[in-house]
Order: sequence, then C-alpha cells, then structure tokens
Amino acid sequence: MNGTNLLLDTNILIYYLNGNKTAYEIIANNHIFISVITKMEMLSFVNLSKEEEQKIEKLLSLFTVLPLSDKTQNKTIEVRKKYKLKLPDAIIAATALELGCSLVTADKQMLSVDELSILEFQAP
Repeated sequence: MNGTNLLLDTNILIYYLNGNKTAYEIIANNHIFISVITKMEMLSFVNLSKEEEQKIEKLLSLFTVLPLSDKTQNKTIEVRKKYKLKLPDAIIAATALELGCSLVTADKQMLSVDELSILEFQAP
C-alpha cells in the first residue's frame, strides 16, 4: 500500500460513510490504522441496522485495528490527565502517539495535544 501511515479518528469514518470525497481520498491513498476504540464506537451506535453494521464491518476490515496495549494504556492515562480529554479521545490520541503517526481528525479538542501530529480534517 502506498501513501502515509495515518491513524483515523472515528469522525473521519463517519464522514466517509456519509459520502465525503475528502475522507474517501484519505482512505484510498494511505495506509490506515484505527484504534480498537474507533471500532467499538462505530459498531455500538444505537439502532444500527444489520445492513449498516455489515457496511461498517466491511469498511473496518480494510484497516489495521490497533489493540489497547499496556504501553498505550499508560500513555492514555498521561494524555487524559494532561489535556483533560474524554477517555475515548485520549485513547485515540495515545494510540497515534505510540504508533508515531499523524492523526486525522475533525475534533478541535484534539488540537490541544501538543506532541500529537494532527492532520485537521475540514468538514464541508
């Protein structure tokens, strides 16, 4: 796979599923990782139909899903304390930091994490 290694925030996958062209290009042209928390968030939406669930599972199968290792857990605690992020956001930020790659997100709160390399997604 060509392109850059990127970790996607959950919101980017939602944009993709809603037909956003920029999200599609990011996914098509890069090696994509997601945190296990993103997988859990995507598959736990209330009232998700079987068809929607299958569509999400098919999309998730294209990516490398990163588990919550001991090292990432410790980094999550550090990030959450320092930046006061919600736990899922802290897990995603810590995962990107541990992986050493840029995080693609539309979440403005993530911009506060100084040591994180962020590609800010501008939603139309």
